Amino acid sequence: MRGGDPDAIDSVVPMAYGNPALDLIPKLVMAGLVALKNGRYDHVPLDVVTSTKKVVDVGRFYNTERLRPHYKSFEMKPLFIMTSSDL
Repeated sequence: MRGGDPDAIDSVVPMAYGNPALDLIPKLVMAGLVALKNGRYDHVPLDVVTSTKKVVDVGRFYNTERLRPHYKSFEMKPLFIMTSSDL
């Protein structure tokens, strides 16, 4: 979640995801979603998201006293700090 006034990125990102999503309709891809895959816009089946339970390792990634993520460096950290429950 971010705060502050909207900037140019706030209008570009929805368009960057929305246009490829609309392009899936004529291809009859109905159970998919647009994603960044290997740094490029692509689509993936919906079950990629729904097939496993996702959990956040709160102790590993968050300072619960400060109510914010642990960070010294973001280098080599995942974009989203959740994994499937079986990892």
